[in-house]
Amino acid sequence: MRFDTRELLHKWGFEDGDLLAPYLHAQGFDLARVDPNRVLEDVLKKHVLPAIRNRIEWHTLSTMHNPIRVTTVDSSTIDHMRVNHPEVRLEPDFVDVPDEAILEIASRG
Repeated sequence: MRFDTRELLHKWGFEDGDLLAPYLHAQGFDLARVDPNRVLEDVLKKHVLPAIRNRIEWHTLSTMHNPIRVTTVDSSTIDHMRVNHPEVRLEPDFVDVPDEAILEIASRG
C-alpha cells in the first residue's frame, strides 16, 4: 500500500485516519477487535516515518483523526489545521509498505 508522506502534515491525513479500515475489513479482520487507527499508527511509526529523509519532529495523538502528525520539517513549524503546505517538501513523496507488513501489524491486535 502506498502512503503519501504529505498526509502526515495535517489533521485529516490518511483519509482522516480511516485509510486502513476498508482494507482490513476486506482482509477479514473484525474491526470491533482490531483498531484500524492503531494499525495505521504502528505502520507509520515502523515503516513511513523512518523512510523520511528530511529532519522531522512528530508526535502521536489519541484521536479519531490522523494519529501521527509531523510538527516540524527541516526546522519549519507545521500548522496541522492547514491541508496544503506548498512550501514543504517531504522526501520521499510516498512510501510503499508491503501488504504483508500491514497484515502482520494488524494480526498483533
